[in-house]
Amino acid sequence: MGHLLSSVNAEAAEKFNTGTAEAAATLPPVGSVVEYVMRPGHARQGRNRFPAFVMGKSHQGSGLDLLVFIDAGDFIDEQMVERKRPGTEFHCWEASDDNTAAMRGVRATMASLHQRAGEAEDRIKALEAVVLGDFEPPKVSIIHIMQDFENRLRAATGAQALGNIPAPERKPRAAKKAAKRGRK
Repeated sequence: MGHLLSSVNAEAAEKFNTGTAEAAATLPPVGSVVEYVMRPGHARQGRNRFPAFVMGKSHQGSGLDLLVFIDAGDFIDEQMVERKRPGTEFHCWEASDDNTAAMRGVRATMASLHQRAGEAEDRIKALEAVVLGDFEPPKVSIIHIMQDFENRLRAATGAQALGNIPAPERKPRAAKKAAKRGRK
């Protein structure tokens, strides 16, 4: 409709700034945060405005493709979303200042995740030091090494090849039973 308006009333088309190269130039870059206003009758938790990441620009050049964050794990993908202006109060986006609550929330979440990732890296290094000590990490898993050790120990015990350690004396079962009967 923008092209028709510009051919009929150029001043009005400039006022709305739709479908022109200037409109595409004023769109926020990919990855920035904007505020999305849902369609009429759509709302979640009593709200109809949510933060959204810009995923791209629509093919017409005047709209955005948005990833809208409604709640943790609740995202929606909205395409061809126009800038909020008179006549477009719903299914639209508004520019978000860096000082808005949405942007502060995203930054706080990112800082928290960054801190937690650093703490997890420190714990992994400490655990590695406890498990490995001064040794280099083995090429196979610790569980594989333990299983191999257990198998070797079983084989050595069964073959009575533990080196200098004498094998325990074993009496046949029949001799044990006869010894018990004789005691009674």
